[in-house]
Amino acid sequence: MHGNISLVKKLLYCIPIIPVYIVIFIVVYAFHTEVMFDKYGVTILKIIFVPIFEFFALMTLVCHIFATLTNPGEIDQSLISKDVEFETHKGKLFCKKCNIKRPERAHHCKSCERCILKMDHHCPWIGGCVGYYNQKFFYQFVFYATVGDFIAFCFLVFKLFHADFNVKNEEAKVHSWADIVYIMWSPIIILIGTILSLAMTISIGMLLYYQTYLIMNNMTTVENAKFNNPEDNIYYSPQKLHNFKIILGMSYYKWPFPIFEQNIYNNGYDFALNRGNESLPLPKLDNKGFVELNEETDVSKDGGSTKDFKK
Repeated sequence: MHGNISLVKKLLYCIPIIPVYIVIFIVVYAFHTEVMFDKYGVTILKIIFVPIFEFFALMTLVCHIFATLTNPGEIDQSLISKDVEFETHKGKLFCKKCNIKRPERAHHCKSCERCILKMDHHCPWIGGCVGYYNQKFFYQFVFYATVGDFIAFCFLVFKLFHADFNVKNEEAKVHSWADIVYIMWSPIIILIGTILSLAMTISIGMLLYYQTYLIMNNMTTVENAKFNNPEDNIYYSPQKLHNFKIILGMSYYKWPFPIFEQNIYNNGYDFALNRGNESLPLPKLDNKGFVELNEETDVSKDGGSTKDFKK
């Protein structure tokens, strides 16, 4: 997750991960105890939405683990083209802090103290950076978390309106706050679950919206901060669906699952550039399976014509 930083810093960066799992546990617990196993038994709504919620809750956890544990992108100097110009219109491609050459779209993270391939941003909720190798997992995490929390909120807020927060007369003789909590456990869990699921739906939903916007325009958070208009970015592409395929997988069946797929449009070191409204060019692959960028490229599978293609 991090570069050559001290063990203490690594542990500190992992602390924000703990609240993530606490929130997931509370929301799932509240949904299970107050919705799935409530007094109403089996209903049509439960038959439809409980399996959906269970899948989204599981994938939220799995994708977060993948995003956290996957190295976002170490820079292998041997994979950087020897003839690359390290001071170009794309910016300085040499990191003075790491004292290494770096490919385009790679940036130095002050927190991780290293350069990250196609760095998007440093995220405290995964304890590290979102980069080339874990961007898909991070996007899946925010997607599944948003939808899962929204489903939980819709059910729990209904339960909240029918929850009884009054201590019954026969239970009025309580001796401590612990007794009150024990008696009021169910409505308290409903209240906390409702608040947390709503808060996560809004906050993570906003992050999902922003990340969707970036992926649709083939941009990163770092690049978006530099341009007022996304079309000013040399990597901007108007092909929204194609941009999603580059990140989530060229085959639709791979989109829901945390499966990393390297494709011919970028490999973390070389990237296809925008050519107006035409399809992205199809670069050739070298014997290592990486993109080899030549002056001329093959005809794109998406219908584009052969274009000049320079670094």
